[in-house]
Amino acid sequence: LNRLQENSILLQKASIDTETAEAKIKFIQLNSNNERLAAIDVASEIQDTLDIDTQYLIPANGSIDYATYIFEKGVLVNRDKSKNHTNEEYEFNPIINYPVNNVYLTPGFKSHIGSPAGFVFGEVFMALNYDSILRYGVEFESMYTVSLFDNYKELNYYPGYTSIEPVRIEIQDYLKEGKNGFEIFQISKIGSIHNNQHYILTFGHLEQMFSGVHFEYLYETRFPYVKVGFEISDVIRRDYDKSFDGFKNYNTLTGHAYLNLYEPLFDIELTLSYGKYLAKDVGYTLNASKVFQSGLELGAFFTRTNLSFEEFGEGSFDKGVYLKYPLNLFDSQKFKGRRQFGYRPITRDGGAKLNVSKRLLDITHDAGKIH
Repeated sequence: LNRLQENSILLQKASIDTETAEAKIKFIQLNSNNERLAAIDVASEIQDTLDIDTQYLIPANGSIDYATYIFEKGVLVNRDKSKNHTNEEYEFNPIINYPVNNVYLTPGFKSHIGSPAGFVFGEVFMALNYDSILRYGVEFESMYTVSLFDNYKELNYYPGYTSIEPVRIEIQDYLKEGKNGFEIFQISKIGSIHNNQHYILTFGHLEQMFSGVHFEYLYETRFPYVKVGFEISDVIRRDYDKSFDGFKNYNTLTGHAYLNLYEPLFDIELTLSYGKYLAKDVGYTLNASKVFQSGLELGAFFTRTNLSFEEFGEGSFDKGVYLKYPLNLFDSQKFKGRRQFGYRPITRDGGAKLNVSKRLLDITHDAGKIH
């Protein structure tokens, strides 16, 4: 137990049969975004400590059980997503002393590329992160950023207002006035209705520009590489300076239904979503991405909505590419979380989605893979 806890692995439940040399263990880990690799680490710890032939390991996030990873002599041989372990009996049910807190510093980088004032503007910042598991299935997350260096002095251009709400084109004001402050300050309830139906409810400062309430539901179908779901949010615009209680006079209800497909041969994910965006326009987004073993995710997207050319402005539709990288990519310290670096040829208000830090598609991303 001590060895597992030293590696930020919290044992939830366990049963060990010495006669059959089998172990069944359910755990939560704070180390990695990749639950499969985390299960391999746990299996290695157990194999080094106990003489166990077969291990059934069940990583969880709140009450979401990802899958049962089956190990023989420490080697991953299979996974099983069909079983519901919620009401199973275990011999060992340790008492976890909540809250479980994690405080760490991470560097970050923001960019604004392709503006009329200059091609590249950017900022290097340091983020103070505080994550806490308050109780089973309830998590708190905050990120306070402090700017270390930027070249925003010359960032000053007319954003090209149209008849729709400026939900994104005032990005330069958020960058210049919001250098220091809470980027994220939120509490989430994560749970499962069944082993293949999950939900997350989040409240607080959800991103740099919006605060509010966000709900998402995900259904993992009987087809192993197909997921469907929806998300809906009631949000209000934040002030430019990211102050804790400063808001602008604009709120909206936004939401999308989506279909997610995973292609195992090339390890590609496709997500098609349809719904209402932050500027109250309606349309669809197609996103394609690939996640590498290192945790890096490379993706591209485009969005078409019902806005006219005059309403959308220059560019006619939203498109871009992005790179998500794990926080521990360049650090030996282990902790969950990702940052995103993106590029849009031009930033407009049409087709703008909410950028929440916790999405079920990300949380359950690794549940269906053993390779």
